[in-house]
Amino acid sequence: MSRAQSDDALLTQMARTITRHKLFAAGERVLAAVSGGVDSMVMLHALRKLGCPVEAAHFDHQTRHGASAEDAAFVRETCRRLGIPCHEGSESVEADAAGRSFEAYARERRYAFLLSAAKQAACAVIATAHQEDDQAETVLMGALGMTSGVGATGIAPCVERDGIRIVRPMLDCARADMEAWARRNGVAWRDDHTNREPHCTRNRVRMELLPLLETHNPRARHALARLADISRADSEYLDGVAAASLDKCVAEQGAFVVFDRHLFRNFHKAIQRRMVKLLARRMGTEIAYERVVAATQFIAEAETGRRFDCGGGTTLYITGEEAQIHPRGSGPQEEPPAPAPLNVPGETRVSGYVFRTRMLRRNALPEREIRDLCAPGRQYFDADKLPGRLHLRARKPGDRMTPFGMKQSRKLQDIMVDCRIPAHLREAVPILLHEQEILWLPGYRRSDSAPVDDTTTTVLEIAFHRPTRSANRGKHAE
Repeated sequence: MSRAQSDDALLTQMARTITRHKLFAAGERVLAAVSGGVDSMVMLHALRKLGCPVEAAHFDHQTRHGASAEDAAFVRETCRRLGIPCHEGSESVEADAAGRSFEAYARERRYAFLLSAAKQAACAVIATAHQEDDQAETVLMGALGMTSGVGATGIAPCVERDGIRIVRPMLDCARADMEAWARRNGVAWRDDHTNREPHCTRNRVRMELLPLLETHNPRARHALARLADISRADSEYLDGVAAASLDKCVAEQGAFVVFDRHLFRNFHKAIQRRMVKLLARRMGTEIAYERVVAATQFIAEAETGRRFDCGGGTTLYITGEEAQIHPRGSGPQEEPPAPAPLNVPGETRVSGYVFRTRMLRRNALPEREIRDLCAPGRQYFDADKLPGRLHLRARKPGDRMTPFGMKQSRKLQDIMVDCRIPAHLREAVPILLHEQEILWLPGYRRSDSAPVDDTTTTVLEIAFHRPTRSANRGKHAE
């Protein structure tokens, strides 16, 4: 910043933070969130001294028996005296919280006002007065599990919400230095007595825990803030790796996502966990660390048919070497296939499956066992032994099939269970029949009917696939 004074350490540090993190460009209009406390008042004056085009925004929470209204009047008068435009908002936050955490609800309403004010004022940037002590408190609370969704990365220097950048130009400045700067420069401020009330977790951390740590390291606050800076840089890099890795593992399939478990296992656990967190975020869910760890293990190790609740309505379903991830309200709802005749030879499309058939002379096939040519998506039958109608349909109650190599028929339901077909997919698997006899459970088991043997002269080849990645893949067994 052009007007930073070399002999003013606080302004110099603030200018370095702005430049280092590219918080805003020269000449860019900034909306300063000003509460009236020392931090925000110093930020307002400092931004002005640094030559930033600045406007102020103040939100009155209508609390503290009228004291918040006095804060609003103080900010309004300060801005009038400095010639700075001031945008004001006011809500009865405590009365409207309705059983919610007051701090969380107040923060939500304050940021809603700030974003609205920034858009009305045509400011692309909102500056808040978070400083190094706030960062230290946040990192410590996150590390001790005293607040959710916060880790060692702490408060970010810049985030974007609704197209507006929210920046923290004071993040590398200590609170004591800011108070000293305010006194040297005649900056008045308002004290909020609630910042000293012990019922608030952050207040106890500030007044009890951090002073205790400083008996072991006088620069404990700076060390915690430095930890946040290091962790944030590492996290940004690892998140980039995780995003690229995730793109290799996932494929959208309608309302849900299909996840390749085989590829997933090849990544380091640190990347796997970030992939899970990022995937959940893409599905509209923020999940806690413990659930991330559990979901990571589940994807890598769970058996077919198992499901895992990620929270927020997002559910994982294991289907062989793939996992389906369904967001809230989607659920696995594949429709049962409609009855359809199988075109021989030719192509038949049923519920997203494409079946292709052709007739082959036995001597035209390679000189090896027919079973070696078979695959989950392809089977061979003696065409002369299938003179009747071939057709496809969904399973029905009471269906039975005699699997290849067995003498007795079994319930189709039991065969599906043995093949580890998830319950939510069983209705969607098309069944191939010859007249009323089940000939093939495509992708899983064929029956003992019409096998190709030494007497076969004409072979019927039936193959199927899905244009999208199939969630119905199973291990083939004749």
